[in-house]
Amino acid sequence: MKTRSNLHTHTTYCDGRNSMEEMVQAAIALGFRSLGFSSHAYTGASYDVCGIKKDRIDSYFAEIDSLQRKYEGRIRLYKGFEIEGYVPFIDPRLDYSIGSIHVFRTPLGLREIDNTPEIFQSAIDAFKGDVWKLLEGYFEDMVHYSQVSEYDITGHFDLVTKFIEKHPLFDDSDRRYIDMAISAIDMICQRGKIIEVNTGAIARGYRSSPYPASFILRRILQDKALITISSDCHSAAALAQSFDETENLLRSIGFREQAELTDSGFRMTAL
Repeated sequence: MKTRSNLHTHTTYCDGRNSMEEMVQAAIALGFRSLGFSSHAYTGASYDVCGIKKDRIDSYFAEIDSLQRKYEGRIRLYKGFEIEGYVPFIDPRLDYSIGSIHVFRTPLGLREIDNTPEIFQSAIDAFKGDVWKLLEGYFEDMVHYSQVSEYDITGHFDLVTKFIEKHPLFDDSDRRYIDMAISAIDMICQRGKIIEVNTGAIARGYRSSPYPASFILRRILQDKALITISSDCHSAAALAQSFDETENLLRSIGFREQAELTDSGFRMTAL
């Protein structure tokens, strides 16, 4: 395993199972050079049960600073948020941000597409059962978000495929889907966004491979965009989930480097 950093991690500040310090200790045990905390940002939405609470934001930043002092010389810690597309505010205290869409616009208002297949199905129902309209709307929102926000990393670009290995809600080999995804990733890459290669759905038992899918990864390589591997982990045990396999996949496609955050910004490291 060459990947020695993970910028997409969740702790008990949002919907993770482990404390920040437990995550730091696990990262050190794995030989990580750095670790980024990326709590789901505060949205203020009444149905948002995953985001950090508004009154905990200051303590979130303070605890990262405290842990950095405690573990100075052993690991570098970075402040991040995973920011939702419909609330794109970027806190100036952040070292980096991940732009993701878990909730997006439908004819019946905002609907979630993550968490369970049943929730995804309810979003399809909001489009009167037309999954292709949902997919079109999702990718339109992904592109729009990349154009209006200065976030650094595009999170789990094709999240809509999270459940389809076991729950075939649509066929991702359909030309309509492929064309949508390719068109969207091209525009996001043109915006200079780093694209996350995310292993989180493997840890949750939904997928056998990371997202984006291989055909999208090949397009990202063609577009000469930067990538970064992360596990989108919600527990310390999944901190380096399937990193070896993901590195091998990326090398087989033709990638040789990934972006890693340093005190001087993002720098390229060998895969």
